[in-house]
Amino acid sequence: LKREYPAHIHVHKANDILKMIRLAREYSYDLILIHATEAHLVADEISRSGTPVVFGPMIFPRRGGELANLTNKTPKVLEEKGGLFAITTDHPCTPIEYLAVNAGLAMAEGLKDGLRPITANAAKIAGVWGRTGSLEEGKDADITIFDGDPTEAESRVEYTIIDGKVEYGGE
Repeated sequence: LKREYPAHIHVHKANDILKMIRLAREYSYDLILIHATEAHLVADEISRSGTPVVFGPMIFPRRGGELANLTNKTPKVLEEKGGLFAITTDHPCTPIEYLAVNAGLAMAEGLKDGLRPITANAAKIAGVWGRTGSLEEGKDADITIFDGDPTEAESRVEYTIIDGKVEYGGE
């Protein structure tokens, strides 16, 4: 109510997404759309409003009418429209271990960059971009190194580095 933090609104249907954007504009508060199942149907409006989206999960049973239009193509559409979006598993609904798989599913549907929505974009939306989200001098950097593309299911972790110390791998 004090507008110190953005409102995180869980929404699925396109008409509800548009209502939330309109309310945020009318009452002058920052908004983050969570799930935004039908974001692909109103991506132009989302992009014009500058409202960030945390989309997902994609590995999810299509129960209920609000999930009928869930598609793995949504991240591609958001990327094409230039909107700021991240991909989520909505842990514990879908375990966090499937985050890269969700990014890979979006890439299979045409998303060009599967890492940005789970690293840099997520950090920007969470308000921690100055500290994390990319590998830059002065930022926190816990790093996982894979033997292939981290969005491919067959890729395996070779090293995990936390606070500058190899915690896994390298033996």
